[in-house]
Amino acid sequence: MHAAMRAPPDVLAVYQDPQVAQSCLTVLVQVGNADPWTLLQVMGKAARRVDIGAAYASSAIFVLVAFVQRSPGKVLPLLTRFTEAVLRCLEPSDPALRRQSLMAVTSALHELVNTFPMVDFHQQSQKFAVGTSDGRVVVYDLRTATKWRILEGHTGAVAGLAFAGDGNRLSSYSANDCSVRVWQTGSEGFLGGLLGSGKRCLKTQVLPPIDLLSGTSNGWRNVTLKWSDQGLKLVRENGDNLRIGID
Repeated sequence: MHAAMRAPPDVLAVYQDPQVAQSCLTVLVQVGNADPWTLLQVMGKAARRVDIGAAYASSAIFVLVAFVQRSPGKVLPLLTRFTEAVLRCLEPSDPALRRQSLMAVTSALHELVNTFPMVDFHQQSQKFAVGTSDGRVVVYDLRTATKWRILEGHTGAVAGLAFAGDGNRLSSYSANDCSVRVWQTGSEGFLGGLLGSGKRCLKTQVLPPIDLLSGTSNGWRNVTLKWSDQGLKLVRENGDNLRIGID
């Protein structure tokens, strides 16, 4: 199995044959379950092989999409690495790769947003945000395929993210530190555009603690965080519904 992972062209060539594609995908997902970082590295490199062809490169990304669908718990600890592996295909310095990869990358990022409540995307500003297990929120600019902001303030894993409709604010939720935070993500001029982790937290709302140990390890799937006319709507890991006013 690991020998197959060391020879991605052969594996992906077989995967593109409709008669054996599903069997090949099953093997790749099994490898990912055993060693998700290896699968991510190998498929990430294969996705940038424009010399082999668009179908081959795109199929590597679609393998990662299938892995998210089948084994989201394995992807969860690797969300920022997964995002960055996919975004490398959108580097403006390689326009051929960017054009070739756009559809597959869009599918992969869409899958992350639909699967993980700690991932969100704002279409108009092309900002893509990922919450991490160490409490950071990493915001990427899809136009440049780079990190745009690192927001620091939470002291526990970020379990939910949601951009406001205008993209100027981003809300984040952590059950571990029992808080919801609202961050400024709008334009701040030239200096504000430099990568950093300055004081951009506009609001911190302390929440009552919940017992995370009594639930299942998949409690994160219950989390939803959304903006409304009245503020924020939050569903927590234990199913509690909260409304949080935003000044």
